[in-house]
Amino acid sequence: MEWAWTKVVAAHVSHRPGLVDLALVDPARTRQWLSKLSPHDRAAFRKLLNGAHVTQDGKHYCQEVATDQCLFCECSDSRFHRFWGCSCFAECRSKVSERLWTVIPHLPESVTCYGWSLRPTTYHEWFSHLGAIPTLAVPVVPHPAGEMLHVFTAGSCCHPCYPDLRYAA
Repeated sequence: MEWAWTKVVAAHVSHRPGLVDLALVDPARTRQWLSKLSPHDRAAFRKLLNGAHVTQDGKHYCQEVATDQCLFCECSDSRFHRFWGCSCFAECRSKVSERLWTVIPHLPESVTCYGWSLRPTTYHEWFSHLGAIPTLAVPVVPHPAGEMLHVFTAGSCCHPCYPDLRYAA
């Protein structure tokens, strides 16, 4: 259901630059990460997710501007520049791994510039696999009238900390 709704929303915002690829995101993972932030950071990050965070290059949509120059350096401003290139924010990127730097240019803009979590590439395959598992009729347990029936459930499953992978027999 959540995946279907993501596709509906993505279709309605696909005309906006940067949200063309919103159908590739994982809202559940994004919300999970967002819940770990402080209330102030969470509020600020929501502006980023919904597109309300505006850099100089986007101001022409809402006001007259003479230039798209970054407020912090001499470069042309954009979300990508501000987050991944502006020299004034280099310290904020100091812990980004070399491996991530090689991947960033290939990630969707909704991830790199809007902050959404990327849905795993195996998403469809995994849920198709689970959906193809045959369901058998649930056996009826004989229950003698008037007697107590004790049922044991362990509550355990495979991958209990990762909701998209956990399953139980």
